[in-house]
Amino acid sequence: MDAFSKKLVDMVRSAPDEVILDLVRAQLVGGDLTVAPSSKKAPKVATAAAPKDPRALDDAVRDVVVGSDGMSAGEVAGAVGCDKARASAALKRLAKRNAIQRAGERRFTRYAASVKTAKAASLRARGKA
Repeated sequence: MDAFSKKLVDMVRSAPDEVILDLVRAQLVGGDLTVAPSSKKAPKVATAAAPKDPRALDDAVRDVVVGSDGMSAGEVAGAVGCDKARASAALKRLAKRNAIQRAGERRFTRYAASVKTAKAASLRARGKA
């Protein structure tokens, strides 16, 4: 089993029962994985713990962003397994050093390896691309 598949299996095994049941129900209902919102907040799915060391976190964030077509701070946080505040701080440090690029404003801010990719992601988030 490759590393990505193993991580997915581990993530599912550590997910709360309700999340797994929602995914299975959605799959049985017709293959659509969009689940109707429930009256209570969905529990967070456990992911691999983010590195504690800021440099290691920066490396993980950079790797995720560079390998993407543009990501929001929330998406980065989910991908590296940390809270949004830590991800945002790492993104700010990396952008300041020009290790990654930033485009867009407020909720449409996206990060990518190049300015062109970040701008395109920001436009997609706005529904203009």
